[in-house]
Amino acid sequence: MRESRPQTRIFPSRGTSGGTKAKGQSQTQLASGSLVLKTLINEPNAKLLATKYIQEISRKEEELILESIDKYYEPFFLISAKYSVDYFKPRDFKIKVGENVREVVIYGKSHGVEKKRGGIVGIVKGRRQISLQGEEHIVLDTRASTGFNMMGKEIPPGLVPHGRPERNPEILKEFDFKKRISRITHDNAMNVVRRRISRRPSESKSRIVSEIFEIYEDQEVFSPVYEARFRDVSSGHLRIARIDGLTGKLLSS
Repeated sequence: MRESRPQTRIFPSRGTSGGTKAKGQSQTQLASGSLVLKTLINEPNAKLLATKYIQEISRKEEELILESIDKYYEPFFLISAKYSVDYFKPRDFKIKVGENVREVVIYGKSHGVEKKRGGIVGIVKGRRQISLQGEEHIVLDTRASTGFNMMGKEIPPGLVPHGRPERNPEILKEFDFKKRISRITHDNAMNVVRRRISRRPSESKSRIVSEIFEIYEDQEVFSPVYEARFRDVSSGHLRIARIDGLTGKLLSS
């Protein structure tokens, strides 16, 4: 079996997303395939929401004050791919014949009948048969679409945040200082998807005609999150509330 890696196609190519260059301004260059989502919840509203949520979960004896609130961008990967393999697999074909048949001639080649012998591999009890060496031509196509959160954990594609892209050049200029780094690299995420859908034949004598790994969706999405830090005046205990900058919902820690 050929051991070369499958051909990889990326369609469409990983494009850039971000601000449009304005006259007299420098444009922030995002990594290929990156999408920064536009923040829909402003900071004052995020403070109010965080305070409300933290009061709901705090104990009565706690006296919490808001120390700080910062916005950062949480990374997600969204990858959709298709795998196809075209190959020939060797196989022995067994054909049952009548009791009085001594041989079968196919395309001028004689095939002897396997006679019943106790313990011989390939003989089916109570049958007479011939064995033909051949190949099966097999074509397989599989698809997969998955997301990865900042911790590198796989999540359903529908849980990857989506929304309008951020186009404000001033916000994009600060993006590099506010983005968090994913615990899984783009290459490792791609390999997870590749392994999931690969159906390369395991038989050493199989002949691979073609093998293609095609990526048709490939994005790193950055979603805005507010992190509010509250301190208990008496104990000094710290509580953190994370607010989704798209929906205003409380995020799990």
